Amino acid sequence: MMPDQHYTLSLEPLQITVLIGACEDYRAYAWEEIAPSEARNYMMRTAQAMEGRLIEMREGSAPYVLSVSSHEKQCLVAILPTVIKTYNRMQRIDTRAQMIANLARILILLGRMPSYHQASAS
Repeated sequence: MMPDQHYTLSLEPLQITVLIGACEDYRAYAWEEIAPSEARNYMMRTAQAMEGRLIEMREGSAPYVLSVSSHEKQCLVAILPTVIKTYNRMQRIDTRAQMIANLARILILLGRMPSYHQASAS
């Protein structure tokens, strides 16, 4: 079994806050909208663990660098579009656009990280 690849993500304080909210919102969404399964529970646990790490990071001092495993990265890449879709249904348009833009920026940063296959092929 190959060791899990880890990635680092430099975050600004606003991005940390946005990610914390996204983890909270995903868990609420999953609890209400996704049928119970091992996959749902895994994603919810990952989101909760990520939220806790982000809260600790926010309480610390800069630089804010988040280390994520390849599994956590995959979860975030799945969670963020789901949260963006739920934000699209929000009533308050002014906050919706800003929240979606912030999450989209983080998703782009995650997409720029090399995939596990690319990193291991080097």
